[in-house]
Amino acid sequence: MIKPGRFCFAITLFLLATSFASAQPRRKVIINEDCSGPGGSNLQTLLVMIQSPQVEVLGITVVSGDQWRDEEVAHTLRLLEIIGRTDIPVVPGAAFPLVRTREEAQLWQERYGKVAYAGAWDERWWHEPFVVPKLPEGQPTTKPSEEDAAPFLIRMVHKYPREVTIYEGGPMTNLALAISLDPRFPELVQELVFMGGSLSPHTNDPEFVNNPRHEFNFWFDPEAAQIVLRAPWKKIVCTPVDISIKTHLTSAMIKQIDARGTALGRYLARFFQPGPPFDYMWDELAAAAWIDPTIITKRESRYMSVNLNRGAGYGDTLTWSEKDKPTFPAQPIEIQMDFDKEKFLSNVCEPDGRSHARHSLMFRLLLRRGRTLVAQRKDKLLNLVPFALRSFCVFLGQLTVELKLMLGFRLFPDSPVRLREPIVRLLQFRTNIACLLIGSDGLGKISSGPIENAKLQVRDVELRIEMNGFVKQRLDLR
Repeated sequence: MIKPGRFCFAITLFLLATSFASAQPRRKVIINEDCSGPGGSNLQTLLVMIQSPQVEVLGITVVSGDQWRDEEVAHTLRLLEIIGRTDIPVVPGAAFPLVRTREEAQLWQERYGKVAYAGAWDERWWHEPFVVPKLPEGQPTTKPSEEDAAPFLIRMVHKYPREVTIYEGGPMTNLALAISLDPRFPELVQELVFMGGSLSPHTNDPEFVNNPRHEFNFWFDPEAAQIVLRAPWKKIVCTPVDISIKTHLTSAMIKQIDARGTALGRYLARFFQPGPPFDYMWDELAAAAWIDPTIITKRESRYMSVNLNRGAGYGDTLTWSEKDKPTFPAQPIEIQMDFDKEKFLSNVCEPDGRSHARHSLMFRLLLRRGRTLVAQRKDKLLNLVPFALRSFCVFLGQLTVELKLMLGFRLFPDSPVRLREPIVRLLQFRTNIACLLIGSDGLGKISSGPIENAKLQVRDVELRIEMNGFVKQRLDLR
């Protein structure tokens, strides 16, 4: 039996940690992305969002763009398996743009010039739309949601009205379909954050040097982009090509990540492609700036649309100031024009190339996965009980424990301890993680290794922590 004083000390620390976490509600987001893989900016952006303690990812809706939808879905599922977050739904969306086709795009290029990058339509890696090649990172064993992206988006914003941010990192087809199905959809969203559009980037990149207003996400589905940009969103934030191309994921950063010896580190290193356009941190910057707006140092408000004339400018970005805005309905858009490069990179890597993963937005997961890393830091974690308790809250989720205590740490005699639900939450982990358990000394213990199932229960006056079907700890509350 645990001594009352020690038990109450331990449970007080636990409640303080959970109270601290619950006092700062996480920002809800749905990631709408053309999740090409393996590796690359699109999937790395998922890591930026998923790892952040400030963010709750409600789902990942997938749209054709850089690759075909079904191949992107497979890459996304496999990444979530690697990081142990198969609880996040992956929802397939549009397989094709609203109007534009590959055949039409090829004819357009014959007339107006070949584009430097054509995504899923690019001849360098072309395959049929519903063919999923063998994945080099391994085939996923999990399945995507049976729901379609547009109904999922609509359902989530009705469930959480004006609480959900839509992060858009690919063509806007899924959002345009959601707007068409439910015109109230934009009004129920807290804000739309997207990477897309191009104004006047300073670069020698062949994709933009001859046509600075060309940008792939708009070009792939111009009609969808126009529908979305004219919709009545509460707020729209744009990360354009202009600042995205100032970011680079370097070989030095990847080398440091790989040196950590984790499955995720090896994955990122193995599939890293150096050089433009593959090392641009297109979407990571947009996600990081949403999480920490102080990264952005210059903003402008403009009206934005897309050129739908079937000439040389089809799909190009159009913008206007307040003075010369058009008469058609248009929304003012906050366009990010410059950013603090050092601050952005400090969340990923120190300027000299040393990994700064302890505090990084993208790679903090590396500290949470891997048996080797757990072993190296076990003693330090035991000496840092508040940090360990906070990790406990992160790993075991938002657990709400309602304890009825009287002065002198005694229970109400006529009311047993209860939880709001018999089982607060069932967690699925498929990777090696560190888990803090309340020990018999009233403090904590670190247990590493694969944890398939974990649950916290209160039966009568006994608190149980069960893992893999076995009771790991019993705490007598009498």
